[in-house]
Amino acid sequence: MKQYKCVIFDCDGVLVDSEPVSIQVLVDIANEYGANIDLAYGMEHFKGSFFDACKRMISELAQKELPDSLESEYRQRSLKLLKKI
Repeated sequence: MKQYKCVIFDCDGVLVDSEPVSIQVLVDIANEYGANIDLAYGMEHFKGSFFDACKRMISELAQKELPDSLESEYRQRSLKLLKKI
C-alpha cells in the first residue's frame, strides 16, 4: 500500500460550519463602523462573497472609508471565535 505524507480534508460545513461565525464577525465590524445590521442581513448579503466585496458593502452601509488593516482584523477575530468551536 502506498504511503502518503499528508492528507488534506475540506471539512468546512461538514464538521464545522464556519460561515455563520465569519458572517457574525462581519456584522459586528459593520456595526462598529456605524451600520445597523443583524445576522439575518449578513447571511443574505455577505454569504458566499469574497472579503473585498463584503468590505465594499460595509463601507457603503457605514458611509465611511474602511482601513486597509480591516481584513487582518477580520481574520484574527474569526479565528479567535472558530477556536472556541
